[in-house]
Amino acid sequence: MTRRHLPPFPIFRGGGLLVDVSGREALYDLPLFLPATLSLEVEAEGRVHLPPVVQESLELRPGDLLSIRRNAISVRLDPYRDLLEDLQRSVHEADRGRYLGQFLQRTLTSIGADGGVEISPDLLKLAPGDRVVVEVSTEGLRHALYIYRTDA
Repeated sequence: MTRRHLPPFPIFRGGGLLVDVSGREALYDLPLFLPATLSLEVEAEGRVHLPPVVQESLELRPGDLLSIRRNAISVRLDPYRDLLEDLQRSVHEADRGRYLGQFLQRTLTSIGADGGVEISPDLLKLAPGDRVVVEVSTEGLRHALYIYRTDA
C-alpha cells in the first residue's frame, strides 16, 4: 500500500497511554484503544481532519453523513449509519420515523474525500492554527466522537 506524505501529527493518546509519534503515517499502524484522545491543529477554517486511525476504527468512509450537536464546550458528531443500526436493533418499527426525523433536524455534515469534516462556526469556531482535541469514547454499543478546542 502506497502512502502519501502527511504533515506532522503531534500527539496520540489511547487507552490512557500517551504515544509521541513523529508523523501522521505512524497512525496507520497504531491501534485505537478506547477511549482515545487525539490532539490536532486545524489546517483550514471551519474544518477538522479526522486522522486515519479514527476513520478506520469507527468505519467512517468519505461521504458518510454525520449530525452535529453543540455541547457546552464541544461538538458531538453522530454517524447516520449508527442511527440506522440502532433503529434496526432496538426501536419499534412504528417509532423509527420519529427518531430519524430528530436526527435529520440537526445540523448535518459529511466526511470529505480527505477525511475532513466541515463544522459551522455557529457550532464551533475553528481557524487555521487552532488546537483541538478529537475524543472517541464508547457509549453502549456505539462510539461517540467529540471535538473541542484546547483553550475551552
